[in-house]
Amino acid sequence: MREQGINNDEINLLEIFSIINNKKWMFFILILITSFISSYIYYETPETYTSSVNIQVNLNKKNGGSILDELSFGVGRSNSFGSELELIKSRNLLSNVVDVLKLNKDILEEKQKNHIPDYIKTTLSSINSVLSKFNKSISINEIKEDYIEIRTTKKLQGMLSISYSESGGFITISITSYNAELSKNIVNTIANTYIQYKDREVDLSEEKTLNWLSGELRNIKNDILRSESELKSLSGSNDSPNIKIMMGLKEDELNTLSHDIKRLKEKLNIEEVYFKKIKETKDTNIILDSPLINTTNEIERTKGLISSSETKLLEASFKYGPKHPNYKILNKNLENEKNKLKTQIENQLNIKKSIFEVEKKKLKTLQQSLTEIKLELKKLNQSEDIYLDKLREVESYRNLYNMTLKRFQESQSISKIKSEVARVLDYALLIDVKKNNNRYIKSMLTLLVGGIISLFFSLLLGLLDQKIYNKSSLENITNLAVLTALPKTPSSLNTSDSFQFSTDKIYLESLYRLRTQLRSIHKDKKIISIASTNAKEGKSTTALHLAKALSEVEKTLLIDIDFRRQSITSILNIPKGKPGLSDIIMKKSKFSQAITKNYKEGFDVLGVGNFLDHPNYLLSSPMMKQSLDHLSKYYDRIIIETPPAQIFSDAESVSKLSDGLIIIVKSGHTRKKELIEIINNFEMLKVDILGTILTKINFSSQKKHYNKYIQEKIA
Repeated sequence: MREQGINNDEINLLEIFSIINNKKWMFFILILITSFISSYIYYETPETYTSSVNIQVNLNKKNGGSILDELSFGVGRSNSFGSELELIKSRNLLSNVVDVLKLNKDILEEKQKNHIPDYIKTTLSSINSVLSKFNKSISINEIKEDYIEIRTTKKLQGMLSISYSESGGFITISITSYNAELSKNIVNTIANTYIQYKDREVDLSEEKTLNWLSGELRNIKNDILRSESELKSLSGSNDSPNIKIMMGLKEDELNTLSHDIKRLKEKLNIEEVYFKKIKETKDTNIILDSPLINTTNEIERTKGLISSSETKLLEASFKYGPKHPNYKILNKNLENEKNKLKTQIENQLNIKKSIFEVEKKKLKTLQQSLTEIKLELKKLNQSEDIYLDKLREVESYRNLYNMTLKRFQESQSISKIKSEVARVLDYALLIDVKKNNNRYIKSMLTLLVGGIISLFFSLLLGLLDQKIYNKSSLENITNLAVLTALPKTPSSLNTSDSFQFSTDKIYLESLYRLRTQLRSIHKDKKIISIASTNAKEGKSTTALHLAKALSEVEKTLLIDIDFRRQSITSILNIPKGKPGLSDIIMKKSKFSQAITKNYKEGFDVLGVGNFLDHPNYLLSSPMMKQSLDHLSKYYDRIIIETPPAQIFSDAESVSKLSDGLIIIVKSGHTRKKELIEIINNFEMLKVDILGTILTKINFSSQKKHYNKYIQEKIA
């Protein structure tokens, strides 16, 4: 199946020129309009003049700078070029310029008239009159005074242009106006106003800096007084001991107490061990040997009595025996002495226990004292840190105060010296005003852009146009050979009662070229159908002329199967009621009765006949094929003119019975989509399409060459 359209890789320059040529009327109209607009712009665009002034800024910074600018905490910092440009373009500054020069929008827009040739002056005046009425109709009659000033300022902003060189510290201010004197005055006034602004800005900046430094001095002084008060509260009165001395005493006391606690702990631990041993034994001698028991006179005496009683008891035992009363008395006395010794030992242990408990309480007290001393020492350390911090803070504030005071004094001295932050290098002069060639540039740009737009729209309309105009486009769309191209000719309809065949030389040469191709390339194609997409595309005219051209060298028959319009039958004035193709198919007439001999033109004609109902049924019948086969035996070439293929299916029915098909395409009339559809239909029916014929082509240039060639040949 074929697709509609042209592939991108198939578009070449020749085809682009062809597309534009097809829409040349659009191109010429747009060029004409563009030329008129360009002329209007040229004569109605007023001359403009540009004045410039150069300003050198930030001179104080370049020459070493002010102390105010170098203060890292000050406000006297120099501005960037961006802020300087915004200041110059600001409405506040420009409104002062408007007030000084008493400007308004009418003064800024006042234009000098150009010299206009007389032959277009009337036309331009009419156009300007219409535009003026239109502007008045949409303009607001009542405008507030403050809005008028804003409009004037905005207009001035549009006239202003600024450039700068950051490395050199230069700002160039330019004003473009319709009046040279006005542009000079405005740009000089802007420069002076800017200098005044910068001077006021410096004064205000220095005043703010001094006020800021003064406030900082007060704040620093208050900080010094506060820190000194806190430092005094930490150090106490003049009679109070120094924190370091107090810390030394506390550390000595802490060491002594720690030593006492350690010694007491060791003693208590030893005594506790002895107490456990005494508790585990009942031997009096072991107990008496313990360091816990201090030997007294009473204990020594009791020990002596016990020793004496034991000796006596031993003697009585030998002398009297254990049952003797004396022995019992002595034994009882011994027990009494031993009990007495135990009592004395217990008393000594109780005393030691009391002392032990007292010493334990003392140890606890010492430990509490040790903890308290540690806390006091920690507080003294913290107080020392705070004291040192406050001491450093006081010293820092004093240094800062001295430095700020010095800066303040320097700033007071420098503020008395007027610092030049900007100056005008060159004021604008009338002789330096530059005349611009805007109207020439605008006019040429309009013409150039208009030409491009005209070319673009012509090309766009040509690409969007679905009609076929030339041979190359037809070949690209159909991939079929264009057998010939027939030029436009005067109407072939009869001026009297007969059809007038064309005598145009180009037309006839094109037909002869087609005849040559059919006889050489397609000589075996005896039955040829002629089809078109729609009516009035030159199908009947082409069929008649082709039949005549072929009849000069071959025996030719032209068959009309357009049962509805009967184009060939009507054109050749075949009488109504004469038998034709339909009568032959219906077997109501013979071939000799139906065929009309056209002796004048040299070819025979077979009309549609009298049976006009259901033509497709007749054309698809077996008798139709038999009729064509019979006729092909007596004629060298049979040309069949069919109805429009887009409307009726008759052409498809007949084309299947033909040896070949030629499709008529009318230049500027036949649509691509419709042509592709009928070609696809014929190809699905496996019809042999020999090619196409392009009709109604403009051959004016080719015709001139042909006539010139003929004249030269005759001469």
